[in-house]
Amino acid sequence: MKKLLLIMALSISALVLNAQEIGDWDYVDCGDYKFECEIISLTPPECKLDAAWIYSEDAEIVIPSSVSIDGNEYAVVDLDASFNLGKSIYIPKTIRTISSLPISYSTITKVIFENNSQLTKLNHSTFANASSLTSVDFGDDSQLTEIEGFMGRTGVFHNCTSLTNVDFGKNSKLIAIGGGTETAGGCGVFSDCTSLKNICIPSSVTKLGAWVFDGCTSLTDIEFDDNSNLDTIYFNAFNECSALKKVDLSKCSKLKFIDSYVFDDCTSLENIKFSNSIEEIDILAFNNCISLKSIDLSQCSKLKSIVHGLFADCSSLEDVKLPNTIEEIGYSTFHNCISLKNINLLQCSKLKYINSSVFENCQSLVSIELPMGIEKIEDSAFENCQSLVSIELPVGIEEIGYSAFENCSNLRSVKCYAESVPTMYGSVFDGCHEYFVIYVPASSVELYKSDFNWGQYTIKPLEDLNVVEFVSENEINIYPNPVKGNLFIETDVEIEDVCVYDINGILVYKGLIYDNTLDVVNLNCGVYFVKVKINNKEIVKYFVKE
Repeated sequence: MKKLLLIMALSISALVLNAQEIGDWDYVDCGDYKFECEIISLTPPECKLDAAWIYSEDAEIVIPSSVSIDGNEYAVVDLDASFNLGKSIYIPKTIRTISSLPISYSTITKVIFENNSQLTKLNHSTFANASSLTSVDFGDDSQLTEIEGFMGRTGVFHNCTSLTNVDFGKNSKLIAIGGGTETAGGCGVFSDCTSLKNICIPSSVTKLGAWVFDGCTSLTDIEFDDNSNLDTIYFNAFNECSALKKVDLSKCSKLKFIDSYVFDDCTSLENIKFSNSIEEIDILAFNNCISLKSIDLSQCSKLKSIVHGLFADCSSLEDVKLPNTIEEIGYSTFHNCISLKNINLLQCSKLKYINSSVFENCQSLVSIELPMGIEKIEDSAFENCQSLVSIELPVGIEEIGYSAFENCSNLRSVKCYAESVPTMYGSVFDGCHEYFVIYVPASSVELYKSDFNWGQYTIKPLEDLNVVEFVSENEINIYPNPVKGNLFIETDVEIEDVCVYDINGILVYKGLIYDNTLDVVNLNCGVYFVKVKINNKEIVKYFVKE
C-alpha cells in the first residue's frame, strides 16, 4: 500500500513539473541564430517569437513554423523580435501577426513570405529604415489585406533606400496600401524608397494611401493588373516621383477619385491616360508637372469639375481636351502653363464662369473659344496672355472682373455680343495692343461708350467686322450676298474651320465645309457673321440671309 501511494505521488509530481502555462518560454538554437519563444495560447498550442540573437551577417534566417517547449509543439503565430544581423528572413505561413520586426539599419537584404501566408495586416514601421533591404516577396495566395498607414507614424517600408523589388505574388488579396486622410503628418508606406524603379499594383487593391510612394525618386513605371479594383488614390501618393514619365490608369475602370497633390512635382511626367470612370480630381493634383505635354479628359463623362490649380505650372502643357460635362473650372487651373496654345471650351455648354487666374500667364495662348453660356469672367482670368489676338464674349456675358485681360499685349479685337452692357471692373483691358478695339452690337454702341469702364476703350459696331482684320482682303471672298441657298467662300488656301453666328452671337454652325460651299438654306432670315479660319488666322465676314 505504501509503495502504491509513493508511485501515485511521484506521478502527480511529474505532471506538475511538466504542466505549462501562458507566459512560459524556451530557447530554440539554430546555429547561426537563436530564438526565445513564449507560449501565448494552450488551446490551440501557440507561441510567439519574442527575441532573437543573430551571430552572422550571412545568416539566412528561417523563422520556424512550430517549436518544441518542454516536449510540446507550439505553432509560431506572432513575431515580436528585432534582427540586427543576417542576410535574409524567411517568414512561414503560420505567422498571423507581426507585433514588431524592426530591422532598421540591419544587414538584412531580403524578406520572403511563404506561400499562403496567414498574415492579414502589416503594421506601421515594420521594415522602416531598413537601409540594406533590396527585396520583399509576399508569396502567392497571401491573405494580406492591408499594409497600414497610420497618422503621425512611419510607413511600413519608409526610407528603405536600397529597396528595388516588391512582389505581391499571385492571387493577392491586398485591398489597401496605406491609409487615406487619417495619415496626415505620417510617412507613406513606400515613401523615400529612392531605389524603387517599378511597382505592380495587384487587381485586388482598392486604395492607394496618402504619401504612399512620396519621394520615390527612381520610380519610372507603375503597372496596374488587369481588372483593377482601384477606386481611390489619396493625396500626395506619387509626390516628387521625379523619374516617373508615364502613367496608364485606363485599366482602372473603377477609379473614381484622384486626391489633391497626387502627382505634384512629378517633373518628368509626360503622359497620363485616364480611366473613363473618374468622377473627381482634387486640387493641384498635377501641380508643377513641368514635362506634361497633353491632357485628354474628353471621355471622362462623369467628371463635372476641374478644381483649382489642377494643372498649375505645367510649363510644357500644349494641348487640353475636356469633357462636355464640365460645369466648373476652378481658379488658377492653368496658371503659368506657358506653352498652352489653344483650348476649345465650346462643348462645355454647362460652364457659366471663367474663374480667377484660370489662364493667367499662359503666354502662348493664341485662341480660346468660350461656350455660349458664359456669364462671368473673373479677376485676372486671362491676365498676361501675351499671344492672345482676339476673343469673343457671348451674348449672355454679365460681368468681367478686375484685370481679366490686363497685359494681353497682342489682344487687338474683342467681339462682345451682349446688347446689355456687362459690368466691368478696373484695368480689364489695360496693356492690350495699341490698336485694340471692342466690337459690340450696333444698337448698343452708345451704351458701351457711355459706361465709365467700357468707355475708356475704342468701341465699334460688330457690323464693321465685314472688313477683314489683320489679313489681306484678297485672301477671302464670300458670295452671293445676300444669299438664299448656298454661300460660296472663295480662297486660294485650305479652309481649316468655319463658324456661323447670328446677330446675337449665338453659334448656329461649326465645322468643316465641302467644296468651299456653306449651305444656309435652313437659316432664318437676317444678318449673320461667318468666321473662317485659314493659315491660323481668323477672318470674319457678315452676310444677309434672305
